[in-house]
Amino acid sequence: MGNDIRPIIITDDSPTIRMTLSTALQPLKRPIILAPNGVATMRLAMQHRPALCILDYDLSDGDLKGDAIARTLVGQNVQVMLYSTLEESKLQELGSKIGCAWHCKMGTTLVMVREHVRKLIEGEGHECHTS
Repeated sequence: MGNDIRPIIITDDSPTIRMTLSTALQPLKRPIILAPNGVATMRLAMQHRPALCILDYDLSDGDLKGDAIARTLVGQNVQVMLYSTLEESKLQELGSKIGCAWHCKMGTTLVMVREHVRKLIEGEGHECHTS
C-alpha cells in the first residue's frame, strides 16, 4: 500500500449494507466514506479522489442511475466495483462495458469482497472479472 491512503467510498441506499461493507473493510486500514446516493458519491469522489468506489449498481437517484455514476467515475480514473443483486452474467456484461475494476453479486462472502478490494487498491488487479 505504501503511502497511498486514499479512501474507499461505499455507495448504497441501504444503511445496513453500507455499514456491513464498511465493517468488513476495516482491516484494510483505509479511510472509508459512506455515501447514501449518487449525488453524494460524485461530490465525495471529486473531493477525495478515492482508491476505489464500491457502488450499488441498482441505485436509482432520480435521473442519476448506477450505470451513469459508474461511467462517470471510471472516466475520472476512479476504480469502481459494482455490487448488485443482478444475475451474475448480466453483472459481468455491464461491468465489462463500463470498465469496472471488479464486480460481485450481493451475498458474496465479505472475506472474498475484502480480499478483492485489497488486491484492487494495492494494484494487483485491474480487470473486470466474476466473483
